[in-house]
Amino acid sequence: MAGLRIIGPDAESLLPSAGTPTIPKAIALPPVVPNVYDQYRIGPNRFQLPIQLEIESTGTKFTFPTDPLVSITTKNIVVRRQIAKGKIRGTVKEQWSKDDYDITIAGVFNTDTEYYAEEYVEMLREIVDAEESIKLVCPYFNDNYEILRIAIEQCDFPFTPGMNSQSFTIKAKSDELYNLE
Repeated sequence: MAGLRIIGPDAESLLPSAGTPTIPKAIALPPVVPNVYDQYRIGPNRFQLPIQLEIESTGTKFTFPTDPLVSITTKNIVVRRQIAKGKIRGTVKEQWSKDDYDITIAGVFNTDTEYYAEEYVEMLREIVDAEESIKLVCPYFNDNYEILRIAIEQCDFPFTPGMNSQSFTIKAKSDELYNLE
């Protein structure tokens, strides 16, 4: 066994001269905690989390036929002050607050679902064109980020090859109802 080097607390027991080699004890893993999203599981490592948008004033609802891709970005708003003739480099950070969440929802409407792609576009445009805060019903947003409403800023329907599908991208900000009385 020239060139073989065994290190560690059980090194002596692993050498052939020490008799029968022993296997180090396994580490006990914690019990499996049920995932809150197990009810949405549709296969191994696959989930379906329906996203529904609703205009509360009219009761109009739109549920995406297939799960779109979702991106959420957040940032802090930091008030900074420069100290004149200060001996230290940089700024003094006075105040922190949370900005709105930036939300992007993107996907493709296909004709192999319940409606034709152009019918999905019409239904989504009705939601986008509403001049009010849109109710968002989705366990991912509601449970993880406490986002219950969004303000849609932009919706793109870019060129999509073929007659059977239409891509879309929605850009929105998280929103809350405020009573300023």
